[in-house]
Amino acid sequence: MDKVKIILGFSIPKDHPFPILSWIIKLVDKTPYSHVYIRWKSKSMEVDVAYHAAGSIVHFLGKKEFDKKIQPIEEYELEINKECYRKLVKKCMEKAGTDYGKKQALGLGLQKIFKLKENPFSDGEKSDVCSETAMEIMSDIRPDIKSNISRDEIWPSDVNKIAKENFKRIL
Repeated sequence: MDKVKIILGFSIPKDHPFPILSWIIKLVDKTPYSHVYIRWKSKSMEVDVAYHAAGSIVHFLGKKEFDKKIQPIEEYELEINKECYRKLVKKCMEKAGTDYGKKQALGLGLQKIFKLKENPFSDGEKSDVCSETAMEIMSDIRPDIKSNISRDEIWPSDVNKIAKENFKRIL
């Protein structure tokens, strides 16, 4: 059976002259990256696809736009079978257009800085941030991968830890 390579990546923006939010996330999360994405090559569509929560919504990017906007820092590869790939694409299409959780992101920062027990702006599935989107997709295609961290409280560094334990690093 053919396998599809999925890339789980960690990045910084390269299309902003002063990426203040990225700087804050890197500072608070103590990482060289501030963003999480998933990408793959669609053989049937003959296109490279990236999927992430950024800007105002959860959305897809083609290779040209990805290369303009995203500076990869670390990437991990996972091979999945065609059925898992179908589930991945279906889940991404269903979630595309979900609002980006700006308040939730602020709450993540407040929670970490002030050592709060919960994200004060947790909103469940109403909106997503990049680490939440990536973790949800990864746990759907690999049910053995779960996080004990609430969906509204997961940071890029938490997703990275899971990637290091379960996937092959390629960058």
